[in-house]
Amino acid sequence: MMILLFSVILPGLACAEIPDANSPDAQVYANHCASCHVLPHPGRLDWQGWRNMLYLMEKRMEERGVDKPTAEQWQAIARYVKSHAR
Repeated sequence: MMILLFSVILPGLACAEIPDANSPDAQVYANHCASCHVLPHPGRLDWQGWRNMLYLMEKRMEERGVDKPTAEQWQAIARYVKSHAR
């Protein structure tokens, strides 16, 4: 029963609308981060957690040969998640 509950609730949380979705930084975040996986809500992690996650994502993109965001796009993504982190 508990597994069923989580399988229904958690996917909905991951797909929740992001704050300030029409802002330029949110658009960069959504365009890059949702191209490979479900877009996580920026309130999912605190700023330190996001710093770690962005580092890991950059390394994962390098390992897989995926085009990485430009330096300016990384800055926009970091600015966005930092301003909406929990």
